[in-house]
Amino acid sequence: MAGMSPNDGVDTFIAPGDPAYDLRLWAAEAMVLEAKFGKEDGSRGSLLSSFLRAYRLGTGDAIVDDKFVCKVAIAVGAFILLFMPAPFWDCVEEDREPWTKLSLQYVKAGAENDITWLRQSSLGPLLMKP
Repeated sequence: MAGMSPNDGVDTFIAPGDPAYDLRLWAAEAMVLEAKFGKEDGSRGSLLSSFLRAYRLGTGDAIVDDKFVCKVAIAVGAFILLFMPAPFWDCVEEDREPWTKLSLQYVKAGAENDITWLRQSSLGPLLMKP
C-alpha cells in the first residue's frame, strides 16, 4: 500500500520474540485441547478465556491492540492449519475438515481486520478493554 512501510501491516512476519508469536502457540493449543477435552456436557472450559483476559489486563494497550489481535488470529489460524490433525492433540483425520474451516476463518478475519468476528471468537477476550 502506498505510504505504508513494510512493518505497518498485519502481514508483517511474526518471529520469535514477538508476543504474537508466543501467544499464537498457546492460544491454538488451548483452543484444540478445550474443544477435544472440554467439560463432559460438551461446553468449553475457561482456560483460554481466563488466560487471554489476564494477558490483556496485564499488558493493556502497551502490547494488545486491534492490529496485534489480527496478527495473533492469522498466526493461530496458520498454526492450526499446519498441524491438524495432530496426534499430540489426540486428533484424527476426521478432525481435519472442521479445524481447517475454523483456521481459515481466523486467517481471513485477521487479514481483513474483522474485529467484529474476532470479538465473537475464542480470541475475543484479547479485545476487552482493561
